[in-house]
Parts: sequence; structure tokens; C-alpha cells
Amino acid sequence: MAHVSGETEFLVDQLGDNALMDGVQDNNEACAGFDVEEDVSSCSHAQDVVSNALQAQSSDPITRSSSLAPVASSNIHPMITRRKNGISKPKIFNVQLHETHVDVHHALADPKWKAAVLAEYEALLSNDIWDIVELPSGRKPVGCKWIFRVKLKADGTVDRYKARLVAKGFAQVPGFDFLDTFSPVVRFATINILLSLAVTHNWEIRQVDVNNVFLLGDLQEDVYMQLVPGFEENAGDGRRLVYKLKKALYGLRQAPRN
Repeated sequence: MAHVSGETEFLVDQLGDNALMDGVQDNNEACAGFDVEEDVSSCSHAQDVVSNALQAQSSDPITRSSSLAPVASSNIHPMITRRKNGISKPKIFNVQLHETHVDVHHALADPKWKAAVLAEYEALLSNDIWDIVELPSGRKPVGCKWIFRVKLKADGTVDRYKARLVAKGFAQVPGFDFLDTFSPVVRFATINILLSLAVTHNWEIRQVDVNNVFLLGDLQEDVYMQLVPGFEENAGDGRRLVYKLKKALYGLRQAPRN
């Protein structure tokens, strides 16, 4: 490691940003330097450079006072350390403000939820979703259940109470209850084309929300489902009655395709 004296360090500052130090001569009275921009080597006497610099500092009109107030050493903004795992876990995961029923019999006892259940059931009947038949031998019906949700407005107030009947599609047997599945995913290229056509032809764009859209598709397979909880019907002669679905129902594996 080379030792740089205070005087030599000062000379480096005086030569400027474009100068390179070649070293100090043997008599320690001169300093050799090389100016990059001028491409000229120069040699300056150390004593002359130091004396001229000291005179310039003494004639500096800026007054320096040693009575300046000391700077507070305390850290105003303390350093915040990061958690080792990098994951901030919330204190509360969910706060349920509105009660949702999981049992249809309790829901039918509540006027708000009863209206939602009856509205869903009437929609199923009006769309002619099923026929009530006897379960064929060797076939296993698919189960179904009610899903209850509270729809909220943007301000957090209750918009409506929603009840949805869904099939337990996870119990469907491939080859018997369905042949293939399909995920209704739209391509962004299709959306861009439609928007471009609308802009070109000055078309009006509207968003449409179709109620019970899954109930509009016809089924090609023979799918049997258990009776709706809360609306069971008894044949009276020991026969097991089930629904033979004619249209797609929420939860079926082939419902998005239809």
C-alpha cells in the first residue's frame, strides 16, 4: 500500500479532475503531473502550489466560525428492519359482518334468505332444467347444495341476498356423466379486435350481465342429480326419485362448454 501524505493529496486536488499524478520527484520539492485534455506533462513545485493555495484561502471573503451550533447526532428517522421471512401476516384474516346460512332449512326460516331461495328455485323451474324420474339401475346421482352469499354495494351496505343451487360436479364419473370439459376463457386478441371495430365504426359498447347464464345450455349426456334440499318429493311407493337434468347447472363439469 502506498502512503500519500497530506501535502501530496492537496496537490492532487490542485491539478484538477483531468490530471494524473506521476509522482513526487526525488528532492520532494516538485510534483510531476499529466493533463489528459491538454496532453502535456507538467511539473510544479510543491512549495509554490501550497503557498499559493494558502494565500487564496486567506483572501477568501467567506468567514469561517468555530462557534457553529453542533449538529444533533440522534437519528430522527430510525432504520426499519425487514422481517426475515419477508411476509407480513395480518392480525385478522376476515371479519364477517353479515350472517350466511349453510343449511337450507335454517335459511327457509329467515324471511330474507327464504325469498332468495324461492327466487332461485322458481328460476330453475321456469327454465325447465330437469325432469323428475326414477333412478336407473347402476347409476349414481350427483349431489347438490345451496350456496348463500350477501351481495354488498360499493359503500358496504347490503344490496341483496343471493342463493344459488350448485351441483357437486366433483362426484361426476368421466365417460358416464361427462365426456369432456371446457374453460370459457376469452382471448385478449378477440377483445382488442372488437374494441378496434367499435372505434372504427363508432359503435356503442355496452356491458351485459346475463342472469343464470349456465341454465341456457342443453346437456348432451344423461346426468342424474339428487332432489333439491328443502324441496324433496317422495314417490310414496319406495321408488327413489331423482332429477334427470336437461340443461346445464352450476357446478357441472360440462356446464361451461354448454
